[in-house]
Amino acid sequence: WLLSLTHIDYENRIPRGATYARAGAVREIKIKGNVISAKVEGRRPRPYSVNIIVPPFFPEDVDKLLQGIMARPDIVSKLLKHELDPEVMDIASECGLRIFPEKWTDFKMQCSCPDWAVPCKHLAAVIYMMSREIDNNPFLVFTIHNVDLLEELKKRGVTVDEAAKVAAVPSIKDVVEFRKSAKEASKDAPEFHRINFSRLSDRLDVLLMLLPSDPTFDLNGDFKEQYSSQMRKISGNAVKFFEGKLTPERLFPSRMLSNEYNEYALSGDSAVSLESDLLLDWNMSYSPDGKEEFADADDNAILRGIAGINPDFIPDYSPSVAALHQGFLASMHLMANGDIAPQVVRLADGNYAVRWIPCTVDPEVTSLLESLDAIIPDTMIRFRVGKSGKYVKNKAEVLISYLLDKLVPELSLAAHRPLTGMFFDSKRYAFDQPGERE
Repeated sequence: WLLSLTHIDYENRIPRGATYARAGAVREIKIKGNVISAKVEGRRPRPYSVNIIVPPFFPEDVDKLLQGIMARPDIVSKLLKHELDPEVMDIASECGLRIFPEKWTDFKMQCSCPDWAVPCKHLAAVIYMMSREIDNNPFLVFTIHNVDLLEELKKRGVTVDEAAKVAAVPSIKDVVEFRKSAKEASKDAPEFHRINFSRLSDRLDVLLMLLPSDPTFDLNGDFKEQYSSQMRKISGNAVKFFEGKLTPERLFPSRMLSNEYNEYALSGDSAVSLESDLLLDWNMSYSPDGKEEFADADDNAILRGIAGINPDFIPDYSPSVAALHQGFLASMHLMANGDIAPQVVRLADGNYAVRWIPCTVDPEVTSLLESLDAIIPDTMIRFRVGKSGKYVKNKAEVLISYLLDKLVPELSLAAHRPLTGMFFDSKRYAFDQPGERE
C-alpha cells in the first residue's frame, strides 16, 4: 500500500502526512464499503473532515477473481483461517484488478481544510494511517474496493468454520462463572488442607514457544523478546521468594495509608481476625477485604501480612485468610514455573486489560485449582452486582487471577513501554485510535 503510493508521490506528500499522523493528528477512521472517512486535527478548533472514495470492483471482475481463487484449494484453506495468501494479489492482477493505486486520481478525495492541494497533509495522513489498518487486517485491501472475500466465498457455498473466525475479546462477565443464587453458596466453613505444589513442573519455555516472533500488534520492536524477558524475570523473582531472598516487605511495598487502616489490616497475628473477602467489579477493581470503604486503600498491606504468616499456624486463622494464604503460595509457585497465561478482556468502561490466569493446559495446574477451590469459602468472593453482589463459582481461578494482578507488576522489570505496560503493569487501553482496532 505505502510502496505503491511512494512510486506515484512525486511531490513527497506521504512523508508530510506520515509526520502529521505520527503526531496523533488522525483522531478517527471509519471504513464503510469503499468509503474511508476520518477526522483530522489541524490549526482550527474543530477537526477537519476527510473523505476518500476507492474505486469499487465490478461484479464480473469479482467473479473472475473468485474463480481464480477457488481453483486453488490451498489458498481457499488459508482464507477460511483468515490468512490472506500473497498469491491472491497475483490472481487479482491476472484478472485486471488494480488492488493498489497507480495514480492519485485513482482516489476521489476531499478534505474540509482550506488547502487547495490534493492530497493535502490531512488526506495524506489518513492514507498513511490506512497502512496500519491494512497491516493488522490485510483483507482491508479488498474491503475498500467493496469486496468482502469471505462473504463472496460464502455466496459460492464455501463457508467459514465458526471456530476459525477471529474471536471477539471476552468481557469480564464472559470469563467469570456465577452461582445461580445466593442460596447455592454454603455458609459452612470448608475443611482446611494444605495444597501440594511439588507436582508442578517448569512450563515457561514450552509456553513461550506458542508466541510467534514479531507479532504485528506491537510497533516498538519484537514483542516476543520483551515478553520473554519479562516472564523470565517474574519466574526468577518468584524463585527468590522461596529462597528467602525476596521478603514480603519488598514484594508488597507500602504505599501508605492511615495508621488506622494499617492496624486493621495487618501484621502477622492481627490477620487472625481478618475476614479477607474479595469484592470485585466489572472494571477489575478490587476491595481486598470486601469492605467498600477500603476500596482505594493500600491492599498491599493486607497481602504483605498474608505473605508474612508463618505457614505452621495457618490452620489457626479464619478460613478466608487461610484460603488467601494458600492462593498466594499457589500464585508464586505458578509464576516460578512459568505456568501462567495472559488473557485479554474487555472492561465495562470500554478499556481493555490483561487478566493473568493459571495455565490449565497443564493437568497438574487443573488439579491444583481443584484443591484450592475446596478450601475457599463459597461466600468469600463476589462481584458487585446490585446491592448484594453475586458469588463466584470458579473461586480458585478468580482468586489467583486477583493475586497475579497484584504480583506480576511487582516481580517484572521496572521499565514498561505502552503495550508491555498492559501486560506487566496493570495498564488499561481503549485501542480506539486509528490503526489499533484490529
